[in-house]
This record gives sequence, C-alpha cells and structure tokens, in this order.
Amino acid sequence: MHIQNSTVMTVAEFCDKYRIDRASYYRNAKRGRLPAAIKVGGSTRILVSDEEAWLARQRSVSSGNGGAS
Repeated sequence: MHIQNSTVMTVAEFCDKYRIDRASYYRNAKRGRLPAAIKVGGSTRILVSDEEAWLARQRSVSSGNGGAS
C-alpha cells in the first residue's frame, strides 16, 4: 500500500503547524483530545483526514452549538 505524502503528516509537522510541543501532542492524543498517530513502516504519521475531522469537531465545540444549525 502506498500512502501519498499529502495524505499524512509527521507528528513534528502537526506540532509545528499548531505550535505545540511533542510531549503535549502525545499526552493529548492519548487522552483523545488530538488526532491519533499511526505507524507507517517505521515512521509515526497523522492522517490528514483525522486532522480535518479533529478540526471540524473543534469548530463545532467553539461555536457552542455542538454542530446543530
């Protein structure tokens, strides 16, 4: 199975993008507050689709309506 680079990001890339440190990422991912990382071969990656779903949940929580219209 070949995964395109545009569909995954490294934990470091995620942390840089959201300006958090790696320890905070792993702690919050373990608690379900951030998208989970997966192992791809010997590398740890975050699926962009998981990041997008996480962002959608953050927007819904931030709007205060839980996503309801």
